[in-house]
Amino acid sequence: DLVYHYNQLPPFATRHYDIGRRVAIVGVGNVAVDISRWLVRMRQVDEVVVVARRGPAEVKFDKSEMESVIANLDAAALDAELARTAPVMQAAGQDPAAAREFILSALPKAYEQVSATRLRLDFLAAPARIVGENGRVTGLEVNETSLVAVEGGVEAHPTGRTRVIPCDTVVFAVGDSVDPAF
Repeated sequence: DLVYHYNQLPPFATRHYDIGRRVAIVGVGNVAVDISRWLVRMRQVDEVVVVARRGPAEVKFDKSEMESVIANLDAAALDAELARTAPVMQAAGQDPAAAREFILSALPKAYEQVSATRLRLDFLAAPARIVGENGRVTGLEVNETSLVAVEGGVEAHPTGRTRVIPCDTVVFAVGDSVDPAF
């Protein structure tokens, strides 16, 4: 619905969406990056955290899509996230350096930075529940995952550990079907 809203499609264009200053987006595909673009470039929120249950080597966005937000990517936070996830990735036969190279491959054609929005990627985190207080979102609780190599690929498996990503808005950008009501 949010994508329909900012693309001005009726009746979504006239609906109000309460978007806070710290937004968690669940998913690491092109739709998640497109929503990030709107939040970074148009809404100019304080922070966007893109949350993925899988690892950095399994992002689904295109390099060309990432060009619109890569200038806002917190490079130090990316390196810290890659350092955190590297042992899990390596155990599953993945290369953290190659994942970093792909994520940053959009830099040469980066759009001009137009906001101070901080963009972060948070991997190995499966959404469990939205945390709130007094009717307002305060965070996204995630189950931490690990990667397990299986025949033909890698699967994310829960570790039993949870943590909360502070945010005041959660947007889900997962799935591959169009809303049948549309």
